[in-house]
Amino acid sequence: MEQQYILIFILLVATLLVGLILLLSLDQEMVIHRLTGGIAICLVSLALFSAVFSMGSGCLYVKTLGDPRLTLLSYYEAILAGDYAKSHTFLKENTSWLLENGASSKEGKLLQKAYEKQLKYQFLGDMVVDQLSATQLVEVTTLDLGKVEARAASLIDGLLEERVEALSRKELYDSQGNYRKELLDEVYLEALSVAILDAKECLHKESYVMTLEYAQGEWQVVKADSFLSTNVDQYAENAKITILNNYLADNQVIKKIYTIEEGKLPPRPDANAYGRASAADLSGVLEAIEKAKESGLLEGQKMAFSTESNFYGDIEYYYDETILMILWKEILDGHVYSFCEVKIGDPSQFRRMIADDTYGSGKQYYCTHYAKISNSVVAMNADFYTFRNLGITVYDRTVHRVDHTLDVLMVDQDGKFHFIERGSGMSKEELQSYVDENKIQFSLAFGPVLVKDGEIVPCHGYPIGEAMQVYSRAGIGWMDDLHYLYAEVGHYGDAPVATVNQFAEGFYSKGVYQAYNLDGGQTGEVVSNGKTFNWVDFGYERPVSDIIYFATALPEKE
Repeated sequence: MEQQYILIFILLVATLLVGLILLLSLDQEMVIHRLTGGIAICLVSLALFSAVFSMGSGCLYVKTLGDPRLTLLSYYEAILAGDYAKSHTFLKENTSWLLENGASSKEGKLLQKAYEKQLKYQFLGDMVVDQLSATQLVEVTTLDLGKVEARAASLIDGLLEERVEALSRKELYDSQGNYRKELLDEVYLEALSVAILDAKECLHKESYVMTLEYAQGEWQVVKADSFLSTNVDQYAENAKITILNNYLADNQVIKKIYTIEEGKLPPRPDANAYGRASAADLSGVLEAIEKAKESGLLEGQKMAFSTESNFYGDIEYYYDETILMILWKEILDGHVYSFCEVKIGDPSQFRRMIADDTYGSGKQYYCTHYAKISNSVVAMNADFYTFRNLGITVYDRTVHRVDHTLDVLMVDQDGKFHFIERGSGMSKEELQSYVDENKIQFSLAFGPVLVKDGEIVPCHGYPIGEAMQVYSRAGIGWMDDLHYLYAEVGHYGDAPVATVNQFAEGFYSKGVYQAYNLDGGQTGEVVSNGKTFNWVDFGYERPVSDIIYFATALPEKE
């Protein structure tokens, strides 16, 4: 611009000099022409001077082509159409934007698609045009990524709970007992999808002035909008990491789940985790229950143990973060029951052991022996399967014996109970298909079924166990997810023993949803911390062929 001023100034001076020379060279007769020429020279000089002044003050009038408003409209329409290459042609300076690079992750693609879909603009008022520049107040609507993140975070808890209800433990947790990364990724993606559906609640509006300049024969947008520099892909990845980490840190539901590898011996229980309380001072056992609640082990489930019970002797208990076990005797309807309530963190902690770990070995050992070699926290009698040839036997997911004389309890890999009532008539092949389809771990064959789906099952006669007579009884019940109650009613002073139906009534009163009768009499025994807890008929143990037991999954080094 300064070079233009110098050139015009030189032309002005030259014009004045040429005009003076011409005026002086004319004779006297040409005076009138001198006057006319002088006026012309003055006008030309004045015009040149005005040109110089106008350029210096920015008031040089140049005819512009095109409509700046149309240029700005075309710029925004190209962005909304996703034609970023075209939108660049309207810019004074051609620079790249993060938004046009696209996204690579599933979350990023989902978020960017929503971000672009919600982009809107509106011109506020008229455009102001000042010769070679123009300004326009614009209101731009974008998706508020922070609000989307917060909304997605609020949805994760419910969505994860749905997964926990629908999936098996193996589908939920990896080999280390942590929630599978793929599962958390799926939950976050679903939460993000739901949050985006209600995008109207997650919008942000901002108003600012956009400037255009006329150069090289066209109107150009001076500076691109800041929202084009948003890295949606990186934001989505960072948000996912932040949300999931915060959730895992703040919610006890999401905890490390220890598991016992199938076929492996469980860790030894911690001797210091056992405790004893008296009916007069229940503080120790109540503290253990509170810890189980705080750790998430109990997961809000209702306990069978109650401080209002009519206790008969001391209470024993065990707690670590993978198992809560409480043993107590209680006078109930005149009978003396021994109850063992167990809540475990993983199905692998509910186990079955047969003599020498070999089906049909023929060996028999005391329950205290099994309890020791199995590293059990608590162990109890099972069905004494080698004592008779009745019932269906499943061990290590394999059907070994088929007989339809008895009700049979099947325990699946999630620790849930399934009943096959006597007389089903299923073949061995059909039973194996049932075992495979329902992922059955093992069976117990004694019976009868005491409680089914929350209702007592009356017994009017049964092939074994002297069901209608009064005997010492034992049984196992399922209360809730990985929550069990073992019960035994025995000879204590003048307290009577029970028929199967009486036993079922007392068992049911403790809140079991499913319950099954086990081999009782002298076989009925529960062992904790190396010692028999209940009174065994005749005062001494009877060798048996098998037990069921509950173990800790907490590694010994921890």
